[in-house]
Amino acid sequence: PYGRYDDLPALGRIALKHNLWLHADACLGGFMAPFVRLAGYPVPEFDFTVPGVCSISADLHKYGHAPKGISTVSWRSEEYQQHHYVLFDDWAEGAYFSQSMLGSRAASPSVAAWAILTHLGEEGKVEIAREAMKFKERFEREIDALPNATVWDTDLTPLVFTVDHDPESFLGGILQKGWYLMGHMEPPLFQVILDSYPQELADELINDVKEVLAALARGEDFPKVGLGYTFTEGGDDALANFPLWVKRAVPLMKKI
Repeated sequence: PYGRYDDLPALGRIALKHNLWLHADACLGGFMAPFVRLAGYPVPEFDFTVPGVCSISADLHKYGHAPKGISTVSWRSEEYQQHHYVLFDDWAEGAYFSQSMLGSRAASPSVAAWAILTHLGEEGKVEIAREAMKFKERFEREIDALPNATVWDTDLTPLVFTVDHDPESFLGGILQKGWYLMGHMEPPLFQVILDSYPQELADELINDVKEVLAALARGEDFPKVGLGYTFTEGGDDALANFPLWVKRAVPLMKKI
């Protein structure tokens, strides 16, 4: 949530010392980090170059730009991969073998992921990474220069920033502009997960953040929107602190 890598080399040393399995959760950035590195930006160590890392997960439906839901898991060796499979025979039909707890899955997300990555290729992925990092640098430069906002130092492409105003009012104001930013409660902050956006879209986001902050500095207020998923006691107030999209989705789920 803070946009930073864990210290995988240090964790790897601990795992090796105590004979522990170390899994690197690269679900968000696994299909972005290698190409950010190829684009010339520093990326912390997180993969099998780190002694002690046994497995890595990375979502194709995030920075692989594939439809949901498809992910990957990689293993340091074929020996480690043997722990991946589900095999049991304690039922009436005999031995059951599967590569996942889910059993059957549609092939369409895999086909789509293959097509997208084949179309983009390494050159296309590096260009996406380069454009995302350029936008990050510009956002950091322009928003951090404002007197009522602070941009955090992050790894890779997540943008994390705080504001010197009621964070729920800021979130409400930026929502009125049409942006759905991820909020974080402890401490109150905001996240923007960057991609290769068109220049005009990048301009619009930066300008809208500036306008909402300027309005708050003038004493204007906006309807408050909760930063995270917290329940409050009481029937009608059970969703009081939830983001707007959750408030809209939960009643629909109850009808299913």
